[in-house]
Amino acid sequence: MTKVLILGDTNPITAGLRDSILVNTTDDVVIYDHLVAAKVQVSAPERETLIDGRLTDEAKLVEAMAGVDVVYLNKMLQLNEVRTVIAAMKATHVNRLIATTVVGIYGETGGDFGVWNIKQLGAPAIGRLRRCADAVERSGLDYTILRYTWLYEESDNDKFVMVPQNQKFMLAQLSREGLIKGIMEVLTDTSGTYIKANYGIGEPGTIQEKPFFYMDDEDTEE
Repeated sequence: MTKVLILGDTNPITAGLRDSILVNTTDDVVIYDHLVAAKVQVSAPERETLIDGRLTDEAKLVEAMAGVDVVYLNKMLQLNEVRTVIAAMKATHVNRLIATTVVGIYGETGGDFGVWNIKQLGAPAIGRLRRCADAVERSGLDYTILRYTWLYEESDNDKFVMVPQNQKFMLAQLSREGLIKGIMEVLTDTSGTYIKANYGIGEPGTIQEKPFFYMDDEDTEE
């Protein structure tokens, strides 16, 4: 049995991941977020623990990591937060980290989608997100980084494909269900395939200029 610590804002991804862990494994889950008790309704009290804290509170993170085997970091927006999580993991000798960010931080998106993606993210955000990912890769931890493309909701579609870091990424969209399934594949893998690895993740067959659900000003012009 494994204990998984879920870090970051409570949102549909972390909620879906928690549910998938509880349904498909025997693992225990620790959910760490600010004011978490107001955001999460515990469904399996014997397997779930809620801890109220912020990603900048190293002492609280150390407390949350007691007995933890795997850390899932859903939020890599601020370098100080990522560094604090890494420091807490090293202090508690927790080595396994799965972290998510977005595609485009390495200039790996190609074609018309690449141009559109960079425009949407903006250079300042790309630089900030890249620095966070770089900190994880330099951490010495057994990390996996998953860079997801633009997300949408489609409950009956969990298709995904992973693209290695050194390959161009052209996939414009991914269902949240596909992302959660991809995270679960990494979480439950025992082969070591995903250790110290960095993948883009998207929906197969979605090589297009932009996600189907996204409209900008040009699309609304007559």
